[in-house]
Parts: sequence; structure tokens; C-alpha cells
Amino acid sequence: MKNTKGKILSSYARLKTHADRARMYVTYIQFIMLGYIAVKSLHKCTFRDFMFEYWYLTFPVMILLFLFICILLGYWDHKSGIREKENETVSMQNPAVRQMLKDLDEIKKKLNI
Repeated sequence: MKNTKGKILSSYARLKTHADRARMYVTYIQFIMLGYIAVKSLHKCTFRDFMFEYWYLTFPVMILLFLFICILLGYWDHKSGIREKENETVSMQNPAVRQMLKDLDEIKKKLNI
């Protein structure tokens, strides 16, 4: 019974990981669609007319701008340490990680470190 539960949890974890990764890619598509709808909703705007008249220029610039902003946010996230702290918090909730830390503490006590 316990082995079956472990297999189910492993399958669930694997499927959740795939779904999370897919969701990340879907957000890129949603962003592009949101931008398109926002621009289409502008009525009698010279910027909208310019964008659709020169779409081959403005759309790649918008995508590059989006990627640049994403890179800046990622850099800020990396420098601020938010992701590392989040991973540390999630890891501490994992029983296997807690057991490893407990074992390491015991080893340190035995070695008088």
C-alpha cells in the first residue's frame, strides 16, 4: 500500500512539474495576446495606426522590450535573493531535507565541529 502511495505521489509531482513549466510558456503567449488586444482596443489613436502600419518593425521591438524587461526582473530577483530564500523555505518543508540536516547536525556533534 505504501509503495503504491509513493508511486502516485511521484507521478503527481512529475505531472505538476510539467504543468508548471507549460504554464510558464503559456504566460508568454498570454502577454502577447494581451498586448495585441490592448493595442486593438485603442480607437482613433495615431500610435495604434503607426503600430499596425509598420507591424514588422513595432512588434519585434515590443517583443524585445518584453524580453529585456523580463531579464531585468530576473536579474533583480537573482540579486535580491528572493528565489534562494523561497527555495530554502520550500526545502525546509521537505521531510527528506529535514532528516538530512538532522543527520548532519549529529555528525557535527560526533566530530565536535
